[in-house]
Amino acid sequence: MLVLQNVSKTFSPNTPNEIKALCSVDLHIAQGEYVVVVGANGSGKSTLLSLIAGSFLPDEGKIRLDNQDITQWSDFQRSRWIGRVFQNPLLGTAPDLSILENFRLAALRPQAKTLKVGTGKAFQQAIQEKIATLGMGLENKIHQKMGALSGGQRQVLTILMATVASCKIILMDEPTAALDPKSSALSMQIAQQLIDKHQLTALLITHHLPDAHHYGNRILQMKEGQIRRDIGAKEKKQLQLNDIFAWFSE
Repeated sequence: MLVLQNVSKTFSPNTPNEIKALCSVDLHIAQGEYVVVVGANGSGKSTLLSLIAGSFLPDEGKIRLDNQDITQWSDFQRSRWIGRVFQNPLLGTAPDLSILENFRLAALRPQAKTLKVGTGKAFQQAIQEKIATLGMGLENKIHQKMGALSGGQRQVLTILMATVASCKIILMDEPTAALDPKSSALSMQIAQQLIDKHQLTALLITHHLPDAHHYGNRILQMKEGQIRRDIGAKEKKQLQLNDIFAWFSE
């Protein structure tokens, strides 16, 4: 489904500040896989997700989605199929718009825009029903500004908005890093439910190794801009948490 072939990215090339963020990375991700990405700071994790999202383009290599070359596509063009949850809960949503308006914008991503766009009763009811499945009591607050919500609430709604937009891939870049432990646990649990229910392909970057051990059916370790380990579903089930911790002492 998603293929990266010989992808490289260097920042500030030919300067004293040159950083080789990714070096000839090859990666194949099948539809429905939930891939967890771990690694030390500066190992290339966020660069990998940003290249998939189209935040910037690779220096070398190809990126293909469903056999279509999207290497030169912008993040706007890819947003029809790729959703992203950022580390900062303030990103990824429009804080001055209501919950309902944010969902309306998300629903428009894969569609042509017309003068008939709006938030009528049918759309409101559909969104309320979707939000009610989260069990967070937000379905009766759809006219509340998104910026008034807690970080955990915004992160969960961001993932839910990806399902409204019929995204194929959800990219989660340390989505719980700014959350308290209770909100973090709830966000991860609900994310898992939504990924399973909507059969999303997911990539999760996390520094919280218990989450890396518990979630996903595949785990990658990145180091110095390369994928050093790629562990599939069968082997991951046998993986112990201490094994993952040991990777960081090598």
